Amino acid sequence: MNKPSLLFLSLSFGSSFAVSHQLENLKTQPVLASLTDLQQINAPVLAQDPLTGVGFSYLTPEMQLQLQNQSHAKGKCGGYEVLPSNEVQSLSSVTSELNLLRQQYLKDQSFLKGPVQYKTLSAKPSVAEAISLVQGNNLHETVSWLSSFPSRNERSDQKNAHVEAMKTKVEAWLKNWPGASKAELIDHTGTSQKSLKVTLRGTVRPEEIVILGGHHDSVASSWGGGGSQAPGADDNA
Repeated sequence: MNKPSLLFLSLSFGSSFAVSHQLENLKTQPVLASLTDLQQINAPVLAQDPLTGVGFSYLTPEMQLQLQNQSHAKGKCGGYEVLPSNEVQSLSSVTSELNLLRQQYLKDQSFLKGPVQYKTLSAKPSVAEAISLVQGNNLHETVSWLSSFPSRNERSDQKNAHVEAMKTKVEAWLKNWPGASKAELIDHTGTSQKSLKVTLRGTVRPEEIVILGGHHDSVASSWGGGGSQAPGADDNA
């Protein structure tokens, strides 16, 4: 079966990337996104692969925000990939990115068409017990609390407000921990936003080390930097 080829608005390197560089001068970023999504916000599609439905474009901050809002409305997070500008130097570099996506797409399709093997999974009692402790109202409370901060962006003037508040909240939880525990703030050289490190000493296997991590910062919905609202209601809250 014939597969559609990669399509470009221009057949020549010069004219296609002349448009690209004009767009780049408008403080845009090169992105890969759903071709349908790009067309719905009237973004200039400079390259596309009909098979995967992925398009390449340069987006202004306003267009990026449009794409984000549109993606969120469809239940997607983000909805596109920003390419490093130094990697988008030629038409062939974009072609390579689209070809990689196409190869992965074909592998996925081949896997989906293969024979299905069903396996029966039995939950461990400890896992079942942990799941039973998850309460919807607790999740709602945590998300609401984290999103109550105007911004969790590292560029914000209040970049550590939620970190310090989280430390206070965790310290209250630790009062009921049967073993030794400690909550401390960690400074970084690359950012002035602190991290929260919590150490819990186990009572059954105290020598065992288990590491869990997550991020408590959030980014602005556009390129507004620290001055933009960034509560992060759906960002790892």
